[in-house]
Amino acid sequence: MTSNNQAIAPAIKRSRPIVLYISGTFLVLLTICAVVGPWIAPHDPYIQELRQSLQTPSAQHWLGTDDQGRDILSRLLYSLRIGFYAAFLSVGIGVVLGVPIGAIMGYCRGKLDWLGMRVVDAALCIPPIVLILVLVSVLGRGLTNAMLALGFLFVFPYLKLVRGEMMALRKTLFAQAARTTGIGHVAIVMRHLVPSIFPAIIVQTGLMLPVAFLVEAT
Repeated sequence: MTSNNQAIAPAIKRSRPIVLYISGTFLVLLTICAVVGPWIAPHDPYIQELRQSLQTPSAQHWLGTDDQGRDILSRLLYSLRIGFYAAFLSVGIGVVLGVPIGAIMGYCRGKLDWLGMRVVDAALCIPPIVLILVLVSVLGRGLTNAMLALGFLFVFPYLKLVRGEMMALRKTLFAQAARTTGIGHVAIVMRHLVPSIFPAIIVQTGLMLPVAFLVEAT
């Protein structure tokens, strides 16, 4: 059994870079298409040609047309930019607000941490879709306002993640050594502790981006 595991392990290690390269290449291609999509789209995605509705793929329409005769490939190229904008806007809000607040709460602890967690617990008790609808009703309709509301919800996962990581890091030897040398608390958090959380933040961002794409499409 052990020999079989030893034989399988190298094959798994060799397959991981291949999967990484394929997925990375696909992501780069999607990003490029999102940037240059309006310039390479073969048709106007908003023009309706009802006589050409539901066409199968052809030389003129590579992916066919929809029920209103609009070119599907052109619509995909245009929508990529909108999807990337919406996803990065909402996730960016979560990172910009959630990371520093979570770092302060996890490092300072005490009443500030207790009060902040009670607010987070109360917010997480509300169904996300209800909270989004309430925020959109206050901010107004539109994709940007909807993504701002979603970004507000993304603050809480980042806050809880960074808070937990910071609670563990503040007890490490290098953090205690930095405090004994007279370095300020802000410098300790920003220069020594937050960079150690970057891998966890990157993983969390990779999980949040698909959710943002799905909500934007919905």
